[in-house]
Amino acid sequence: QTMLYFREWGRVRDVLKSQGRPHGDMERHGLHLKALGARKSSKNFTNADLDKVLAKFRAITEPGNLKAQLRALDQPDERRADAWKKVLAICAELKIGDRHAYDEDDLLNRRIAYVDGLVQKVIKTKQRWDQLTDKEAAVVLGIMQRRVIYQRRAKDKLAAAQEQVDESVPF
Repeated sequence: QTMLYFREWGRVRDVLKSQGRPHGDMERHGLHLKALGARKSSKNFTNADLDKVLAKFRAITEPGNLKAQLRALDQPDERRADAWKKVLAICAELKIGDRHAYDEDDLLNRRIAYVDGLVQKVIKTKQRWDQLTDKEAAVVLGIMQRRVIYQRRAKDKLAAAQEQVDESVPF
């Protein structure tokens, strides 16, 4: 995050310098203020803060490229979508909903219901998965990733125990 921020700031600084405009820390922090509506150090940025500041930076470095500016603002949606893909992949690995599903649609609905239940339990909200912020989605993804790790450890322990039994039983 820091590398991206300072790489983009370097591009802004070069543009400002080429235009004969001030290009120091005061200007950089002024752009933070314009983007966020408050003074905030880049060290304390959330992902959403960084997205807004990068959009402001790109308005200077690529003023004719609205797509680049909008892409920076769309980052929370992209992070949430990426988290959702990973959560669904984890559901498949954990075989959530597999036993009782009638078809693929039913399986997907069961997995969504499982994740929505997790959201209500962990995030303490009545929102569905698709209504979470990218930060909340990352929390849910982290929980699911830990569940995969625990399941893998349990399988490894079971396999090791089975191996010991197999070695101790003469044939």
